Amino acid sequence: PNGKYLAIGGNISGIPSNDLIVYSFDSSASFINVLTEITSVNPSGGGNDIVNSVNWSPDGKYLAVGGQISNNDLIVYSFDPSAPFANILTEVASVDPGGSSNSIFSVNWSPDGKYLAIGGQISGTPSDDLIVYSFDPSASSFTRLTQIASANPGTCISVNWSPDGTFIAIGRISSSLNINNL
Repeated sequence: PNGKYLAIGGNISGIPSNDLIVYSFDSSASFINVLTEITSVNPSGGGNDIVNSVNWSPDGKYLAVGGQISNNDLIVYSFDPSAPFANILTEVASVDPGGSSNSIFSVNWSPDGKYLAIGGQISGTPSDDLIVYSFDPSASSFTRLTQIASANPGTCISVNWSPDGTFIAIGRISSSLNINNL
């Protein structure tokens, strides 16, 4: 949110066991020195996991991570850039939204930072739709609020809140777009 940090995720070639990397970003530096790695983690602690989506909370204190991650496919980390390398990201909450064969493709914080919307191929959902959670940082927990189903087929691959937080846009692999009023 302050433009000083960049988080990337994926199955990153040449980076063994670390599928989430945070860089500091210095726009005044020469092109070659713009990014400096400040921490990296493997969300599950091992295995062949893939991070598909990362998203900073509006206040920059938390980083939401979604993907194909052993045990819990949605993880929230607290972010403290002043901490030692190994403690910059600290897992504070995680959840498995639907079972053992999930793949979250998109995570997005609401503008007020109280809610997380996720979309992807989620076990136990009728049409791979959107799930919205509330996030309580003091309790380090998620509460599942709603699952939004759609008549349009296709896996949800992108979710985004409207600036006022009253609508969520859902992009699907079937090239359809839904806008849902919360």
